[in-house]
Amino acid sequence: MTRERAMEYFKQQSPEAFLLKAKKRGFVCPVCGNGTGADGDGIVRNPRDGRYHCFKCGEVGGDIFDLIGAAFGLSDFSSQFDKAAELYGVAVERSGSAVLNAEGQNVSVPSSVQAGEGDGEASAADHSEYFEKCRKNVHMTDFFSSRGISDDIVSRFGLGFDPEFSWGTGGAAWQAAVFPLSEGSFEVRNTAVSPDSSENSRDKYRKFGRAEIFGLSPDILASDSPLFVCEGIMDALSVIQCGFSAVALGSAANYRLFERAADRYGISCPVVLLLDSDEAGENASKKLSETLMKQSAEVCDGREILGEYHDPNAMLIADPDRLMNALDKFVKRLAPVSEDIKAASENEFAAVNAACCMADFRKYIDRFGDIPVTGTGFNALDDALGGGLYAGLYVFGAVSSLGKTTLLLQIADSIAASGRDVLFFSLEQSRFELMAKSVSRESFLFCRENRLGSSDACSTVDVSDGMRYKGFGERKQFALKGGFDRYGRYADRLFIYEGKGDFTAGCLTDSLRRYMSFRKNADMSPVIIVDYLQILSPESGRLSDKQAVDRNVTALKQLSRDYDIPLLAVSSLNRSSYLRDVSMEAFKESGAIEYGADVLMGLQFRGAGDNGFDINAARAASPRQIELCILKNRNGAVPASPLPLRYYPAYNFFESAVR
Repeated sequence: MTRERAMEYFKQQSPEAFLLKAKKRGFVCPVCGNGTGADGDGIVRNPRDGRYHCFKCGEVGGDIFDLIGAAFGLSDFSSQFDKAAELYGVAVERSGSAVLNAEGQNVSVPSSVQAGEGDGEASAADHSEYFEKCRKNVHMTDFFSSRGISDDIVSRFGLGFDPEFSWGTGGAAWQAAVFPLSEGSFEVRNTAVSPDSSENSRDKYRKFGRAEIFGLSPDILASDSPLFVCEGIMDALSVIQCGFSAVALGSAANYRLFERAADRYGISCPVVLLLDSDEAGENASKKLSETLMKQSAEVCDGREILGEYHDPNAMLIADPDRLMNALDKFVKRLAPVSEDIKAASENEFAAVNAACCMADFRKYIDRFGDIPVTGTGFNALDDALGGGLYAGLYVFGAVSSLGKTTLLLQIADSIAASGRDVLFFSLEQSRFELMAKSVSRESFLFCRENRLGSSDACSTVDVSDGMRYKGFGERKQFALKGGFDRYGRYADRLFIYEGKGDFTAGCLTDSLRRYMSFRKNADMSPVIIVDYLQILSPESGRLSDKQAVDRNVTALKQLSRDYDIPLLAVSSLNRSSYLRDVSMEAFKESGAIEYGADVLMGLQFRGAGDNGFDINAARAASPRQIELCILKNRNGAVPASPLPLRYYPAYNFFESAVR
């Protein structure tokens, strides 16, 4: 088959030959994994133009050749074309030294590089002569020196310069920096375009040959020295310039190449991930970290080194001493591994052996030694919990009308007011409803502080219905303004997420990762609140209600453990619990919550379960007399008596009650 006919044939084929089908529709994204969850659409095809796109990461899109490039780490079109022929079993006629560009059109190839044709693995390309010519031209540019790279480093890696590079540039002559990757692969950069420019990457870079990792060798993987894994070549060179080992993936999508190399040659060096802080970099870091840890490699995230800078080269240009000191400080902080532990790390049981985990255990203890325990705003509850909230899963259960959402919202506001961020995932009520509740409570407290009557405070409806403002008297307007002012003092610490559609524990985890990228300089990790468990969608649609709750409890517990954060979740109890005192049995009807939770608490009306208890009278009381029962505390004692509370539903406020 001719190349032209093969081109059209490949474009009509399905990616099913090399991509997994997504849960709903489309195909699983090879970069971010979109499509593996119950609600993921994956990579979908636009029927109008036949092109594919991942709406989650945005890194994968285009025609069938672009998908092949992303899936197999092939950056140039010829390699993608050859891979398509292999995947779909097509024999393609060769046409001498012709080379295709990204649009499948023939382009002229300079004689200096014509022999290779950029055909990836199918090619026996050898660009050594071209590289040598470019090396001799390197004195013609100040590109490398202006970006902080010394002549020694340029010579060590055989970097070069081509003042008239035009292969696949649409006829334009580039003044190109040349980066050899191997005899058959290289990358060029248009030195006339700033790396920070918003221009299309096609105007900045060209890559030829099969995808390879810059600077990688078996010796580096076998070394004891930490290895910094960067995305761009200039970033890796910047780290090397400071005296440390580094490699460059070339693209976040190429993380699989590093995984394969580590699997093939083994890996002894500690790995420090220094990828870009965008979503593609985040996903690649996570997947690479998971894979390397399975190989018993020591892996850590080093992006804290960069501070406010986007990448190592930007930091090297602006402040080389700061980059060198930051790298040195980070490397020294890595705990030395003893010979015994190093030998044990080659054993599959090292990751679960207590002796091998001692260094990490001490780091864990030291990391939390300076972090104060987070209070709930209720002193009696904090005392019962050993000082406040620690990392773990806390479940609050109650029947309707007892104010379980209101109580958790008040705790969230108190935590935010103390200076710690809170991520509140509301799967039932809107963001504005919750904000109105908080302003209502703050107006009530404002009235107390300023000796105004409770009738001057604002209810939730008073706050959210602007039409009512015209009828407010001076005192009520004063209270409303006071409520907004008080709420505004800590609102910047509150992040309220509305659950839309099939919101799963996986969606929650993704939101947390994006938050941590946004607030990477925060003093403490956030507290998470989920309202509520029973309407958190399962990852699989073929589960009973109880099974779904069980899976979600397990997922939330794992999330709190993986990120060392307090996670508070609301659980509803059925109506039969109205007349009974709350107990562990009440939670069993909604799944095995009592097993997964670290702390299990329940709200009940005071007197529930007693003879003569009148539910209607209890609900009509103002304030309502409520009890908070701690039913389970995995790491502490369970109080003998419930904690008494007074609940003012009109103003969304709880306070401790003295018997």
